[in-house]
Amino acid sequence: AKEFLNQHSLSVVPLLSGSGMRAKILEAMALGKVVITTAIGLEGIDAQDREQVLIANTPEEFEAAFAFALANPKHLREMGRRARQLVEERYDNLSIGRALVEAYELQVPRPVVEEMV
Repeated sequence: AKEFLNQHSLSVVPLLSGSGMRAKILEAMALGKVVITTAIGLEGIDAQDREQVLIANTPEEFEAAFAFALANPKHLREMGRRARQLVEERYDNLSIGRALVEAYELQVPRPVVEEMV
C-alpha cells in the first residue's frame, strides 16, 4: 500500500458508511499525502478541512476539491506537510502510548505512603 500511495499526490476516500478505511487515511497522511474524504471518513481523526485534508460530502464537493487541488499545488504540499505533522503528534505509536499511560494514571489511585516516625 505504501508503494501505491507514494505514486500519487492525493488519496481519495469517498467513505459514506462503515469505518474500515481510517487506518488508510492515517497512513496516507503519515506519508504527507493530501486526503480527500467525507466527514464520515474523517470521524475520529482530528484533521481540519483545507488545513490537513480536503472534506467533500457530495459529488459537487468532490469536484470542487479536485479543482482546488489542481489549482493549488503549493498549498497542497503544505497541507501534506501539516497532515504528516498531525499524524506524528497525535497518531503515532509513541503518542498513543503516552496518552494511554496518562489515561491510566488518572484512573488508578496512587498508593499512600505513610512516613514512619
